[in-house]
Amino acid sequence: MNWNYLVMHITEKGYYRKKLTPFISGDVLEAGAGIGETTRHLFNENVTSWTCLEPDAALAAKFRKS
Repeated sequence: MNWNYLVMHITEKGYYRKKLTPFISGDVLEAGAGIGETTRHLFNENVTSWTCLEPDAALAAKFRKS
């Protein structure tokens, strides 16, 4: 495993969470949800509902399993 990549990825997600979370509330539609990694980082107590839309069947299947 490339630990430098892992640390950078975790730090980057934390940065985006800090910057974006104050603007995410109410009913959210996430287009291109992938496997849900960003969803897990941005979901917060101000969200009423969160709908994930992923057109790629393989990614959607991975999301459902996670």
